[in-house]
Amino acid sequence: MRRGFTLTELVVVISLIVIMSGLSAPAIQSYLASREQTQAIGVFSGAITNAQALARANFTTTAIRVERAFQTDDAGRMLKDVSGRPRWLDHQRVQILAVGLRQLQRPVAGEELVFRRLLDVPAVELPASAWLAPDNALALLASAGTTYQPAATGTTVIDTLDTFYLVFNRQGTLARLPASRLVYLDESQNNALIEHPQPSCTGAIAYNHSRFEKSGRDPRWLKTGLALYVDQRTGSVIGAESAR
Repeated sequence: MRRGFTLTELVVVISLIVIMSGLSAPAIQSYLASREQTQAIGVFSGAITNAQALARANFTTTAIRVERAFQTDDAGRMLKDVSGRPRWLDHQRVQILAVGLRQLQRPVAGEELVFRRLLDVPAVELPASAWLAPDNALALLASAGTTYQPAATGTTVIDTLDTFYLVFNRQGTLARLPASRLVYLDESQNNALIEHPQPSCTGAIAYNHSRFEKSGRDPRWLKTGLALYVDQRTGSVIGAESAR
């Protein structure tokens, strides 16, 4: 005759399940974080490859712009709350931009000198747990000057840890463009010409944004991120062990 579990045996089994679940949870979380970081690096690398190819094919300056994602209306305009703050989302996105390419958007004065998005190349969303910061993020954090208010009326404040550029010149070579040349025609903000306070980057840092913010923006969380170096000529992305 088959005997059932005693109460003591049942308690022991449940205890073992709880213990094993507790031991495996960090491993699962680590795996998910690693997978999303790999996904973010793949998006970053793919955008660089496409921007470089576009620069060479059209003999024009191109860029990728990494920015924090935000809610938009049906026309693609940035939505803001009652206090005028953008309705930020919990992830970033990557856009490919170009200077001087003829497109269907409404002409804007001086547009041949500014970056604008490509209608047929949509922005790519990054996963929520893996964010990208510019390669000089630690220096920006140390200077306590990470936020910037553009001069254009009605535009939102830029956080330079969240929003940055990598630029390719007409030959498709990675270039370090000065801040004065980083002007973006932001259609989501009434075609405002948005300048950027920092020069373009030559790499990025992939890091855990939620832990960074919960720590009060402790630079140690950036130091433990993965440094991504971009080869100037080939555009290939090379990862180091940490951002130290």
